[in-house]
Amino acid sequence: MLSASLAQTARHGEGAKMPDRRTFDTIEAALEAFNLPSDNLAAVRDHLSEREYEQRCYIVSSGQYIGLKEAGSLKTVYINRGFIDYRDGENDWTRILLPSNKIRDGGYTQGKGYQREAQACPNCGSRMPLSGVCDLC
Repeated sequence: MLSASLAQTARHGEGAKMPDRRTFDTIEAALEAFNLPSDNLAAVRDHLSEREYEQRCYIVSSGQYIGLKEAGSLKTVYINRGFIDYRDGENDWTRILLPSNKIRDGGYTQGKGYQREAQACPNCGSRMPLSGVCDLC
């Protein structure tokens, strides 16, 4: 089955405590546990085949992404359900959108819902707060 083992609390630097995360001995085991949409799995595998990565990797406790490192490097790659973020150069991050993602034009939000517009005061004409009570009258 899965070759995953629950990680003990990882340490990063001196005394800095990192959140619990699940570690995996192979990337394939992490991909299976992560449960990517099937149309994204092929795209992730294609990206992973372009470079060498350490097999040992992790899924953060929130379950939001898989983290893995390039072999012989400190560069981390983050595989999310709808995109991959990786370093392409020293400080340059690149994002690859996967076929099935929830990212929409304008960022990650899906809209602000219905918003009322402030009305003009019938007495003085200034804009009233949404409470409908003019601050000036």
